[in-house]
Amino acid sequence: MTLITLLFSAPWLDFAGMWLTKFVSGRFAAVTLIGGWAMGLGYLAVTALAIHQMWFRTRGVDR
Repeated sequence: MTLITLLFSAPWLDFAGMWLTKFVSGRFAAVTLIGGWAMGLGYLAVTALAIHQMWFRTRGVDR
């Protein structure tokens, strides 16, 4: 649930940071960076989970 929440909230942080940086203050650039990093880490986690479940999980296979 945390990963799903992260992946839905990170783009909002990213775009909000861009708009706030442009119209309010340059100090909001950190919000853009945090949102971008959160998206990157979230997609990395999704990719790692998918690869693990597709290739390394041995459910129902005798070894």
